[in-house]
This record gives sequence, C-alpha cells and structure tokens, in this order.
Amino acid sequence: MLPGRTLYRTGPRLQAKESRAILLTTHSTEEAEYLCDRLGIFIDGGLYCLSPPAQLKQRYGGTYVLTTAAPPGQEDVVAQLVMKMAKSAQCTHSLGGSQVFEFDTGDVTLGQVFGTMLANRERLAIRDWGIANTTLEEAFIKIAKTSSVFSDTEGLSKKGTIKPSNVAKFEARELTAATK
Repeated sequence: MLPGRTLYRTGPRLQAKESRAILLTTHSTEEAEYLCDRLGIFIDGGLYCLSPPAQLKQRYGGTYVLTTAAPPGQEDVVAQLVMKMAKSAQCTHSLGGSQVFEFDTGDVTLGQVFGTMLANRERLAIRDWGIANTTLEEAFIKIAKTSSVFSDTEGLSKKGTIKPSNVAKFEARELTAATK
C-alpha cells in the first residue's frame, strides 16, 4: 500500500472510517489487520471471503502454533510428547531439531501446554519453545491453498468466487456461520 507503511504506524486508526467506507488494497496482512474492520480476500480475480480479521483467523485458523527447538535426534520424542498433549497436532515443519506443530485450540488449554512443556523441558533437552495463535497470514495461506472453502455453490460463480449480485447474501451467510 504505502512505502514504509507510514499510514498505519502513525497512531490512531483513520477517523474517516466512522462515517465512510474506505477501500484499500495491500499484500501486507499486518497492514490489513490493523487498518480494516472487514477484509475481502480475492482468489482468481473474484471475492472469496469477506469477514472481520478475527473471524477469518478463527474460521480458517483456529489453531495454536507450537515451535520447539531441541538437539537434532530428539525430534521423534518431542513429536510424541506434543501428539500426546494435543490429539490433532501435526508437525508442519522440522529441520535440525527445530519443529513447528499446529493443533486445534479446543484440544488443549494454554495452561496444559505450559505445564507439559515446562515439566519435560530438561528431560528432552528442549532449548526453547513458544506458542502463538494462528496469524492472519497463516489463515490467508490456508484459504488460498484450499480455495474451495465452501461446499455449497449457492451465490458463487463457476470459479467459486462471489458474484457481484450476491455480495449482500454472502455477507449474511458469513455472519450466520460466525454465530454458530
């Protein structure tokens, strides 16, 4: 959007948003999340998702991302620990003792993660670990990879994108899905 991202780092959000709609285009998910009340994601030239950033992260993310760093060769035992702690855990990245796991937020509480990791840190020689919620960028990547997010095709074009005549209907469907 802007070189150096000066617009969104200058302080309070834009006051004009209170009484107007402002359309911004950007490739920066950080910028979009800060500036926008609702985000539209375009895939193949058509509007695919339209929701507040938090709803997009919950709907298409809804996971914790656990990163661990242990000596090479400890990957299997660390993975077993994480799989035992969270049944839906999947290792999304592993290289030289560093691993990244993703699992549903409903599988485990943060207290359980902290308790498990602290109790096993010395035994498994875990040098470092951290946990975070899904970022908007990670949710966007999932949306782009699956680009057939909706199983029904009502209101969608042949490409799977929203027809301009159905935007209001699509917004209502998104709001209904968010309240379930």
